[in-house]
Amino acid sequence: HSTTDAWHLIFNMLVLWMFGSEVERVLGRRRFLTLYFTAGIFVGVCGCIFTPWSPMIGASGAIFAIEIAFALYFPNSTVIFYFFPIKAKYLAMIFTGITIFNCIVSNSGNVAHFAHLGGIIYGFLFVRYSYRVFEYLRKRQIQHHEREIVKEKMLREKVDEILDKVNREGLQNLSWRERNFLKNASRKYKKNRN
Repeated sequence: HSTTDAWHLIFNMLVLWMFGSEVERVLGRRRFLTLYFTAGIFVGVCGCIFTPWSPMIGASGAIFAIEIAFALYFPNSTVIFYFFPIKAKYLAMIFTGITIFNCIVSNSGNVAHFAHLGGIIYGFLFVRYSYRVFEYLRKRQIQHHEREIVKEKMLREKVDEILDKVNREGLQNLSWRERNFLKNASRKYKKNRN
């Protein structure tokens, strides 16, 4: 955050506390941290792409993502904005409108408006689609685990088959391929055990 303007840090942390605590209750700590930190990365990329000459300090972009998430989860909650009560959904619309306007007309090198816009977009996308992404990743993980179980079962069956042959015919009657297979299986078992 800005070292010359303490209000930059104070305001961001105040907004994070106000909106973030409620969003964290909805998402849980882990998903909330995922939202916050991935939003920070996303807004940094947006800022670098659209305004590479503009300095980017602070957490404002990620804070915008939290604000939008709050407005989507609690659209009719009343928020005090400069002493005026306003519903969260309208406050989000106002912030979005101001940010888009600033992105179009502002020549200021002191504020990374595109990073703020990136935070707004990311917050919206995260709330709308993150469950689908997490569900997809969870299904992929389950499928991968199931494939590993099938491979393990096939490996054991093949090892049992070769060991039965050793019991019947002796170790000297194994082919080079069967001996090699047993060595590789042994290494794999040791690796899995460790």
